[in-house]
Amino acid sequence: MKKGRKAIKGDNKPKLLRRLKTINPETGEIEDIYPEIMTIDEVSKLLRVTPRAVYHLVRDKKIPALKVGTKYRFYRKAVFEAMSKIPE
Repeated sequence: MKKGRKAIKGDNKPKLLRRLKTINPETGEIEDIYPEIMTIDEVSKLLRVTPRAVYHLVRDKKIPALKVGTKYRFYRKAVFEAMSKIPE
């Protein structure tokens, strides 16, 4: 998390979604930590797994991905939806 920002607390969203938003102290606006379109590394940090594990999730069609050339890209919203469907 960037210096000077604090996580939003006290809402009813799951913990994962609460951690993905911050409050900008200068403007008071709520900001997303992760971009709309994410890379393998960003998804692996979000899910706290290795990049190799993310490749396995893509291969097993548990997370939808776009292949751009030789690289994979993920829509943030699709990653959240896919993770909410996987049993804990």
